[in-house]
Amino acid sequence: LLQETFGDQFKLPPLRSTLGPNRKSVQKHPLSMLAIGDINFDYIYDKLPEDFFTDLLPPGKKVKGEIYRDVGGTAVNFAKGARQAGFEQCYVAGVRGNDALSQEIVNQMLKKGITPLLQPDPILTSSIAIILRNVAKEDTSITLTDARQSLPDIVVDQAKETIRLSDVFYCSGYCLIDRNRRKNALKMLKDAHESKSTVVLDIVVGMDLKAYENTLHDDARK
Repeated sequence: LLQETFGDQFKLPPLRSTLGPNRKSVQKHPLSMLAIGDINFDYIYDKLPEDFFTDLLPPGKKVKGEIYRDVGGTAVNFAKGARQAGFEQCYVAGVRGNDALSQEIVNQMLKKGITPLLQPDPILTSSIAIILRNVAKEDTSITLTDARQSLPDIVVDQAKETIRLSDVFYCSGYCLIDRNRRKNALKMLKDAHESKSTVVLDIVVGMDLKAYENTLHDDARK
């Protein structure tokens, strides 16, 4: 909203927390956050003709152009935004594959000042997001997942202390509609609540939680 109102004329000042790492001290310390959600390597092409999708017929079209590559996914994108807004300590928890692309994801996160709390899993391969946009800004994205991303117990245990010291805890709504992540995502949300962190629950446009409401409530009671 600030960007829409002020454009490039407004710049956030350096942000610092007055909460203290133990939530009781008034001594200032650098803002910190932890995010859980999708972790992908993105391939983005945003220069398709305006009517590209409506005119697309079999057998398809071949398009040549410059492809933008970057680490992405809901958790990583939130951490990148927090880093740009002034958060000095940004963490992302999750699971990564055991392939060369996974190592590139870690390298890119470190270059952006994001600390990965990612456990390599030898049976997983990294997730790839292919994001296509036309010049009218109508976008369609395809996420290729060779094995479902998860939040195993080891990740929850490793992140517990980081959550306790973080000012903000971000949870992607995708974690709550994914059976591989929902149970431990709720555990981490509980840890964040008990630590009095500011919790950000990201429910994106078009996400339907109604089909999962009863299960979510059951998990929450447990």
